[in-house]
Amino acid sequence: MSATSAYPTPPPETRKSASSSFSCSRSAATSSTHSPLASMAARFIHSLFQCPLEAAGGAPSLESFVAYTLYRTQLPPSVTLSALVLLHRLKTHFPSATGSAGQRLFLAAMMLSAKSIQDDTFANSSWVIVSRNQFTLREVNQMERELFHHLSYSVVVDQKEIETLIRVLSSTRAALPPSPKAQAAAAAAYPSPPVTPCGSAACSPAGPSDVHPLPSSPQRGRAFGRS
Repeated sequence: MSATSAYPTPPPETRKSASSSFSCSRSAATSSTHSPLASMAARFIHSLFQCPLEAAGGAPSLESFVAYTLYRTQLPPSVTLSALVLLHRLKTHFPSATGSAGQRLFLAAMMLSAKSIQDDTFANSSWVIVSRNQFTLREVNQMERELFHHLSYSVVVDQKEIETLIRVLSSTRAALPPSPKAQAAAAAAYPSPPVTPCGSAACSPAGPSDVHPLPSSPQRGRAFGRS
């Protein structure tokens, strides 16, 4: 199977000039500060599940949600890419599946991806913070549990799958990882990310001394428990 047949190509309107190829919303003010990885991920999810790019009721757009998740967690690109592979795997299991909220799909996939790649990762209560309380802890637990089940509990992604995904995304002019220019723009928009609690100890009554950032280098491990 070729790379292009393994992963669908984003809709034609997202593949225009280099200046507009990373925008998945009509707001230049928001998309201009997002990393290419966030823009690419939002377009990819949209192409898979036809979920809206703009959210109703003043909620963050899909691209804004993805961008903030990447900014707040500071997870390596490999986690995001693995999450996208998991979502494509979900689509192959359920070809007719569509989604009304790509934010739910992305958050659940990121949770499973991070837990399958890293030994020390976020507790589910921390993902509530990452979502800016758009989802409750009960919803976060349910999203993770359902996606895990629909993937037949197979969430390990190998390097070959990631490389195939990168080739397809690169063919649509999505830069991976984000370019220095995009990183500088994101740094200007978000000078210093708040510390997101990590691990079960971070959510104990002990207080801020237990809060620590996620390790920068991914390590293989499994931790599918919910907190």
